[in-house]
Amino acid sequence: MTNARKKQARKSVARRPRPTRQGNVALQALRSAPPDTSHHEEQLIALVDPFSPNAGQAKYPDQGSGRTLTFQQRYAQTISSTAGGFAAFSINVKPNFPFLMQNGVAGTTVTWATTYTDDQGSNLINTYGETYRPISVGLRILNLLSATNSSGYVVIAKGGAPPLGPGTTQINPNNFASWETHPNGHGDEFHATSHPFNANSYGFGSVAAYKTNTAQDNSWENIYFYASGLPNSASCFFVELFINYEYTTKEDSPIAQLATAQPVMDVNMMTAVNSVQSTLPTSHRATSGGTRAKIKQEAKKALLKHVLPFAVKKATQFLA
Repeated sequence: MTNARKKQARKSVARRPRPTRQGNVALQALRSAPPDTSHHEEQLIALVDPFSPNAGQAKYPDQGSGRTLTFQQRYAQTISSTAGGFAAFSINVKPNFPFLMQNGVAGTTVTWATTYTDDQGSNLINTYGETYRPISVGLRILNLLSATNSSGYVVIAKGGAPPLGPGTTQINPNNFASWETHPNGHGDEFHATSHPFNANSYGFGSVAAYKTNTAQDNSWENIYFYASGLPNSASCFFVELFINYEYTTKEDSPIAQLATAQPVMDVNMMTAVNSVQSTLPTSHRATSGGTRAKIKQEAKKALLKHVLPFAVKKATQFLA
């Protein structure tokens, strides 16, 4: 190498930025200390736990629609048994009329009503919303029967096309994507969550398309509830439905200025959401605390596998 080239090489090395002492200390601390997972954990749980206090404000991190609003719809129904001791209903995930009630039950054959019920057409999303998508969906079912009257068993199943009368559904495990049976004991609580069928289920749909009591949405799993062996013609269950939405409004809407930007696209967090949803059981026979503990456990596993390694790598590159 000539003297000129050696001199030029020494200049290039001199110009190369070197890590500062402060940066080295921070980098060493990052490598030696466990990462702080609280922010990622809070974000993931808000997206996958419909009963979480933060679920009503959660936005899916795909940056797919610019500025959006969030809204939590909560429904409540008391479910009574038939004269033969049966009860059945189905949940269709959409902004209006989510409950479909039985119109008759004969053994394991459920005949459905011809329309959905529990309209909430005057709320914000139905009044001002233009497009929407569910973020999380949860169903909580409480046994209202006394200790001496609690009897029978409960089936919670998911999947399949939405039912609508005068059609029927055979309550058989072969007819559903997932299925669980529980004894119906005094004071029991049952919880179930609906999941999107695929990544396209997080696309925005038209609010107006689901404002009738016969419209059906196939993008999220239907939840089916069936119970037999109940006391005849009795109030047996209290049902709460939580649907957490993200939605857009028209530009001239009175609430359009309240919309805020979506979170930046986070493929790792999206993968973690899908991972948690795919590992949760069809239903839980537990209190709300027990159900949330199971969801949190699965969220921690997903964070360790899909999110934190990339977050630490990114921070390491930034400090190096």
